[in-house]
Amino acid sequence: MWGLYNYVVDIGKTAYDPCPYGWRVPTVSSSSSPWWGASGWQYNSSFIGVDHTTYGYWPMTGYRHGETGAIGGMDSSTQLGIYWHAWSNQSVATGLGFTQSGTSINADTGGSYYRARGAAVRCMKYTE
Repeated sequence: MWGLYNYVVDIGKTAYDPCPYGWRVPTVSSSSSPWWGASGWQYNSSFIGVDHTTYGYWPMTGYRHGETGAIGGMDSSTQLGIYWHAWSNQSVATGLGFTQSGTSINADTGGSYYRARGAAVRCMKYTE
């Protein structure tokens, strides 16, 4: 959404990137995504999110459904958080997705989601 339609090419920060100067939406590629393939996410019941020793706290943000506009992923039994990557094509975009059931966390570091779905953005520090 804020980069090219290519997993491999990282063009850096674009004019459409919503992050402030010095920060950017990460790409999905393993070389420039800070959380690509990361494991060790722990459920944080005090703040309804996940903790990681390197990447800090990530709230379970839920999402906006692309067809109905309804808010999803925030019921009491299963929480969901999605954070966009910079990559997309005509119908889908990639992101970091968390699902929680009980105290178990599943983190999908390169998940594919419909672009119409509303999700969160987590900026990463960037230097050219």
